[in-house]
Amino acid sequence: MKYDDDQRQQIKELLDNSPNFIEKPLFGETKPYYNTRLAREYLERYKELALELNRSNYLTKIYDLDLYKLKDSELQPLIEDYKEKEKALQHQYIEAQQEIVKTINKVKNARYRLLLTNYYLNNMPLTEIATKYHTDHSTIGCSYRAIKLNLKEALKQICIVLDGE
Repeated sequence: MKYDDDQRQQIKELLDNSPNFIEKPLFGETKPYYNTRLAREYLERYKELALELNRSNYLTKIYDLDLYKLKDSELQPLIEDYKEKEKALQHQYIEAQQEIVKTINKVKNARYRLLLTNYYLNNMPLTEIATKYHTDHSTIGCSYRAIKLNLKEALKQICIVLDGE
């Protein structure tokens, strides 16, 4: 269906402000709207936690302190505190990874599962995925545009899975 500018703007506002993964169709359509932005944010949590974990290095922050000014009795609780913070961040990272893996595994299409896993969990760039992606049983590789379209469809499947939970 072709939309005029006003309808496009209404759909954009609906999806931008919606907390739902799937919205009911407007303008007499039969297909629902998929909030792929929310699905993308859900999956990118893992990437953000991985980056935060790499940056954190709580234990190395101790070396930034003036250690010679601290006594051993003051240093030991500080080390324990930093260890606990690092463990908590690692635990949060692992929980997010497991949750996202479970969600991806609920997607029915195996190609979409592989695409989502490679892009969001293995952090592969789309250009590399496009060169290895199986478009059908005999064809390997596709264009960047095709892989972006497949990613959009895969995100719609994630919306369906998350909406059902």
